[in-house]
Amino acid sequence: LLGDDLVVRTALAGDLLAGVAIEPNPFTPNGDGINDQTQISYTLLRLTEEVPLGVEIYDLNGRRLRQLRGDRGSSALYQLFWDGRDDGGNMAPPGLYIYRILVQAGSGSEEKLGHIALVY
Repeated sequence: LLGDDLVVRTALAGDLLAGVAIEPNPFTPNGDGINDQTQISYTLLRLTEEVPLGVEIYDLNGRRLRQLRGDRGSSALYQLFWDGRDDGGNMAPPGLYIYRILVQAGSGSEEKLGHIALVY
């Protein structure tokens, strides 16, 4: 059938992930109520469908310590928190850790890596 609708399809180009910030960095999860967790913020851009949200935390040997999960989401600002614990609930030792944010969408994928310092 013919109609009056006009549909334009175009590839989405550019970053999917922007504005990554870690605050505070370093953080001190020692139970004193000050800087006991770090906030990992990022903005998803140019998404036309919802995607899984999450951040992975690795030690410097490449072993995944923690997977922080959010719900599914589309283009918006997101914030996840890390309290210095691994997936088993054990406190990670002081040191540098790597965060990994991966966005996989129908228009492509993008990954951001950075470091977080945990001190006591």
